[in-house]
Amino acid sequence: MDDDREHRIRNRAYELWESEGRPEGEQDRHWQMALAELGLLDPTTLPVTSGGSEDAEEDALRNPLPPSPD
Repeated sequence: MDDDREHRIRNRAYELWESEGRPEGEQDRHWQMALAELGLLDPTTLPVTSGGSEDAEEDALRNPLPPSPD
């Protein structure tokens, strides 16, 4: 992985960790969320967690809804 890309992912994962109150043991989830936000991962592959976040946008990213039928 190139250094600039890894740096951007690491910084975003750190921001996510801080925004959630610095929970222990969530580094993999934050890394995956950062990858998804930066367009480097399909967000539908993110793990679903039972932890509640006050931020609806983060919740939507973690728990994407399937497309609605027309």
